[in-house]
Amino acid sequence: MVVSSGLARGVDTAAHTATLDAGGRTVAVVGTGIAVPMYPPENRGLADRTVAEGGAVVSQFWPTAGPAR
Repeated sequence: MVVSSGLARGVDTAAHTATLDAGGRTVAVVGTGIAVPMYPPENRGLADRTVAEGGAVVSQFWPTAGPAR
């Protein structure tokens, strides 16, 4: 099973962390481009862990697009 979720604070962080801790894979969908600083910044380590453990971090935005409300 692969869990797909955003990479925001709260339930998204919990879903990715629990899945990785259980040996599963995740796909994290970020709300910015992939060439800008991670948002939220405290999830940078989780994004790195996701990729290191066979998952992916993806975005629909231009690589340099920053966060917007």
